Amino acid sequence: MGQLLYSQQLKEQLINIEATAKELAKEDPTKSAEQFRAEIDFIVTLLKEARLMVD
Repeated sequence: MGQLLYSQQLKEQLINIEATAKELAKEDPTKSAEQFRAEIDFIVTLLKEARLMVD
């Protein structure tokens, strides 16, 4: 295992993931279950993209 290098692109992706996850964690009674699942799928996509940045 090599040392992880935090490129600018990776740092920006991690900031985006953090912000998106914080929004998801906020309770919103107007949000549908479908919208909630879509937001989770989006976070999963962001995480997969971040993983590719370090492979």
